[in-house]
Amino acid sequence: MKFIKHIIAGLLLLHGIESFSQSEYWQQKVDHTISVTLNTTEKKLEAFQEIVYTNHSPDTLRFIYFHLWPNAYRNDKTAFSEQLLTNNRTDFYFSHEAQRGYINRLDFRVNGERAELEDHTVHQDIARLLLPEPLPPGGSLRITTPFQVKLPALFSRSGYRKNFFVITQWYPKPAVYDRNGWHTMPYTDQGGAYYEFGDYEVSITIPAGYQLAATGALISNTNSGNEGDHQNTYRYKENQVSDFAWFTSPDLIKISDSLLLPSGKLVQLHSFFMPSSAKTWEKSMAYIKDALRLRSKWHGDFPYSRFIVVDGIQGQGIKTMEYPGIAVINQVFNEPDLDLAISHAAGQMWFKNVVATEERKNVWLNEGLVSFYDHRYEKQKYGNKLQDQGFMAKQFPAGKAIPILAGLESIHRSQSIQSPSDSLKQGNFILLTQHKTAWVLEKLEKELGAQMFDSSVQEYYRQYSYRHTAPEDLFNSFKKISGKPLPVLKGFNEPVTGTLLKNRKIKPAFLFGNQNWQDTRYVSIGPLPGYNHYDGLMVGGFIHNYQLPLTRFRFFAAPLYGTKSKNLNGLANLSWNWYPSDSGSGHTRIFRQITLGLDVARFTHNEFKLAPTSLNFQFNKVAPYLRIDLANKNQLSKRERYFQYKSILFREEWLDSRLEINGGDTILVDGIKSVSRSLQQIKFVFADHRILYPYELEAKLESSTDFTRLALTGQYFANYPNREGGLKIRLFAGKFFTHGNNSIQKQFKNDRFYLNLTGANGYEDYTYSNYFAGRNEFTGWKSQQIMIRDGGFKVRTDLSSEKVGKTGNWLAAINLSADIPSSINPLNKLPIKIPLKVFADLGTFAEAWEEENESSIILFSAGLQLPLFKNLVNIYIPVINSSIFRDYNRSTLGGKKFWKTISFSIDIQQISAGKLLSKAGL
Repeated sequence: MKFIKHIIAGLLLLHGIESFSQSEYWQQKVDHTISVTLNTTEKKLEAFQEIVYTNHSPDTLRFIYFHLWPNAYRNDKTAFSEQLLTNNRTDFYFSHEAQRGYINRLDFRVNGERAELEDHTVHQDIARLLLPEPLPPGGSLRITTPFQVKLPALFSRSGYRKNFFVITQWYPKPAVYDRNGWHTMPYTDQGGAYYEFGDYEVSITIPAGYQLAATGALISNTNSGNEGDHQNTYRYKENQVSDFAWFTSPDLIKISDSLLLPSGKLVQLHSFFMPSSAKTWEKSMAYIKDALRLRSKWHGDFPYSRFIVVDGIQGQGIKTMEYPGIAVINQVFNEPDLDLAISHAAGQMWFKNVVATEERKNVWLNEGLVSFYDHRYEKQKYGNKLQDQGFMAKQFPAGKAIPILAGLESIHRSQSIQSPSDSLKQGNFILLTQHKTAWVLEKLEKELGAQMFDSSVQEYYRQYSYRHTAPEDLFNSFKKISGKPLPVLKGFNEPVTGTLLKNRKIKPAFLFGNQNWQDTRYVSIGPLPGYNHYDGLMVGGFIHNYQLPLTRFRFFAAPLYGTKSKNLNGLANLSWNWYPSDSGSGHTRIFRQITLGLDVARFTHNEFKLAPTSLNFQFNKVAPYLRIDLANKNQLSKRERYFQYKSILFREEWLDSRLEINGGDTILVDGIKSVSRSLQQIKFVFADHRILYPYELEAKLESSTDFTRLALTGQYFANYPNREGGLKIRLFAGKFFTHGNNSIQKQFKNDRFYLNLTGANGYEDYTYSNYFAGRNEFTGWKSQQIMIRDGGFKVRTDLSSEKVGKTGNWLAAINLSADIPSSINPLNKLPIKIPLKVFADLGTFAEAWEEENESSIILFSAGLQLPLFKNLVNIYIPVINSSIFRDYNRSTLGGKKFWKTISFSIDIQQISAGKLLSKAGL
């Protein structure tokens, strides 16, 4: 036992702790005195800081960790930069040096003696200050340092945009030390903070003419500076706060008022807003008063003597950010939106700034509690009037987010509420920490009644004001007031569908149904038009059961009637989906999803019209398949890996011309013959849908009676540094194997399946996986449609007796497609903005290397590409071609050659659920 104690003592010493005690609650006290000057020209802060650090712990400290969060903006090697990329943002990664920020010129002294600052081994924005002398329990010391901050452009919370300055997370700050040890954390955009409480006195010097909004009470205001360079120095004080933030701009308009709470407490109120927001913000003071009155009634008196709201900027996707006594609000579009944003910001004063939660670990603890009262505030003021704007919906007490959460749970893309903030997917961050937590608390309110619920929250606030809290503190407060244990913790972890989806009735709905989703399973129907050259305009409808939450059995069917062909057509998909769960043994699951499905399609693919004969040829496709998606160990990963086996059965109708003897005459009779075939397809896909340098690898093996076809395709996207598009690189290598004798008859039979360097036509879409307007047309604009397959060239050589680049052996190609930046895109001068790309294709194939080949070994083509409708339609204009393509154009195309060289593709098949979910942060 003594040996174990010695080991534990040694480990504690390694962490700078001489003793460790599980005694009663304690917390450190950190007082700050700072003088700072803002240089608006160089976008810099020059400052001097004094810290009085009091050790209330039972442990002797040999060092103090510091957060130097301005260094999060130093380069693209920080946790902040990495998280932005994970959340699909490249703005900071590709920012210029002048747009980035840092903190430097630190010279720490402890009680007047120089102290060494050690860099963190991983994070640039964390450092360790080695104390010249140990700090015993109950002792205090004085730490001083000058520092300079180069402010970044406003990517996240702190920085500048034009002449608006947001000064947050700006000074060296000791990390929290509590009974769990040091809480060191790098700055991240998603996730909050965790600070020690203390007293602040801050002097801020800014140019004359700038309005200033800051934490605390204004003690003095003095003028200084030379003629033409006047400055004002403002001195603020505030006790027992965990942070200090300030905002300044010459454009801010200020209005002030006060509010007398029923208890007799007087709160000074200030609203700062930009002239461009004046119309929306003219009622901001009324909204502030409403928020403080109601929330003081629900929680207890507003904790500060003043409340300031600033119309500002906090970075992309951040609606509000709150600091002691002051909040900044961004991206509001109307008065109700502003009202609700102010109310939310006010709520954070109680449950973020006074009751201090470690937000990285338990962000739901304050966000969820505040959101619960947000919903009550909204319902009390607006009822259901705002449901169309997404604030509340009649059916769901926590708004429209709940069915979305149910949908995510049904495909196992949700996470636990209690996940650390930096491990939550971007889409789940708000859905879980705010909406689901509020939903659980609303269930608890129904069980306890509003009065007992509020009393429990008031007890929690009263007992843990100006302290650090954990989830158990909230649960214990409810238990104390209610007098009984409550299954709150279980409610946070159980799925929202766990208690809702019981004995649901099936009911029809138009288009999509999601009202009363917890009681009803909708089967939705609606109209659906279609078109192709042979069926003409198709009229019909669809029926499906794709409703949130998704059931394991899903179906979609669309019967369509061709007004030209008079044929009944359509398509359908049926699937059964499994989501293997973790075994609970601590082992990571291997499979994310297993799908057993069936695709069915029937359309007209060709026609024969030679008076008096008029024939339409249909195809029928039935394709059962098995798809297995592999799970990712890291839930933030955007990797998609799956194996798919598909057995495709076809019945195709073709022209059957035969000679018949009628009396003494021999006549040619045209009819229809049906041909059946099958194809076995195995595919493995490995992709990463990350925002920076995404890639995809696909290996496909297809086999039929007469052949086996192997195709390897790799795609990589290299982002431009200016964030405007990039270069897409596609690599292809394929091999064709003929089974048995390669006779002339077999070559003719396998022709449509051969590897193809030039643009593949509808006939060569042998799996009928692409949409073609005129699948087998050889004249007119519909004949100019291609599909990007195999060699991926955009030129067409369909009219040649032997198509260029078609091979029954092997083929390799590289395809490049580069976005033209908008600054040099000539099409941007048009009223409608049209993107523009350049493409280049290079390839070779087996026959090009034979001795009798008179053409080049390497073929090439390059030109312009117009990507329309988010790349769903692409138009290709070849400009430079190999001589063999130029010869083909001259000899075959006839008049109007230029227009006939243009090709296009319709790439609806590129829509991927994996890509869409990754883009949505799910």
